[in-house]
Amino acid sequence: MQKLAEYLIKHLIVDFEGEMDDKLLESLAGDDDAGRRLVAKIREEGGFDDFIVDFLDMLKMTHLETGINRDVVVKELREYAESD
Repeated sequence: MQKLAEYLIKHLIVDFEGEMDDKLLESLAGDDDAGRRLVAKIREEGGFDDFIVDFLDMLKMTHLETGINRDVVVKELREYAESD
C-alpha cells in the first residue's frame, strides 16, 4: 500500500481551474510592493507559463503532505520574489 500511495503522490497533477495569465496575475498581485516584485521577477525569469508550472510542482513536492493553504502559498510567492 505504501508503494501505491507514493506512486499516486508522485504522479499527482496540480492545476488551476479557469484561465490564468500574466494580465490576471498582475491585476491580482500588483497592488502592493511584494506583488509588484513578484510580477517583475516572473517576467525576468521567463514569464508566467514557466513560473506557474514550476510553482505548482514546488507546492506539490514540498507541501502536499502537510497541506497547501493561503499562508503556504503567500510564503512561497514571497520567497520566490525575493530569491536571486
